Amino acid sequence: IADRKRISRFIFGKINESYKEKLKVILQESKVLINAYIISQIKLMFCVAIILTIGFLILKFKIATIVPLVAVIAFFDVLPIFGAGTILIPWFIYCFLTGNYHLGIGLLVLYLVITGFRQAASPKIVGQQIGIGAFPSLILMYVGYLIYSWVGLIISVPLGVLIINLYNKHFFDSFIEEVKNFIKETKMMIKE
Repeated sequence: IADRKRISRFIFGKINESYKEKLKVILQESKVLINAYIISQIKLMFCVAIILTIGFLILKFKIATIVPLVAVIAFFDVLPIFGAGTILIPWFIYCFLTGNYHLGIGLLVLYLVITGFRQAASPKIVGQQIGIGAFPSLILMYVGYLIYSWVGLIISVPLGVLIINLYNKHFFDSFIEEVKNFIKETKMMIKE
């Protein structure tokens, strides 16, 4: 971190001027998108914490027990590979194995509510925060998941929006023009 500016100056010194501006645009857009994505995850974590608190109050947990449970489960819920199920599912299984069916069913219902909420709200909240609609956000998440599993799910929306923003700022114009020229030349060669 201390040498970040020195390293940055070194790297920028090796890049020609036309690419420096493009790199600055990419870095600026990336910072904005990363911040927006983090804010959207914090919003989702807060909503999950509210759902957990209400669920634990219905299940008649003591307030002193609710606060640390909610903090830990909401934190795990933000982590894509883990999720709230990392804690709630084993707990629910344990309750059933020990005969505490009331608590087990309550934990299962709580898990299903949280999962349903995350599935429904995540594309909308992430999309709004980053600047795209819920449906394109959902598509990007799905494609990201298909391509690269959980990592793809996490990075797909910010990366997709970054590409869209760069396209709207004419970042890819020269590349697109070269591809068009290549296709045109290839068609002319085929006709000959």
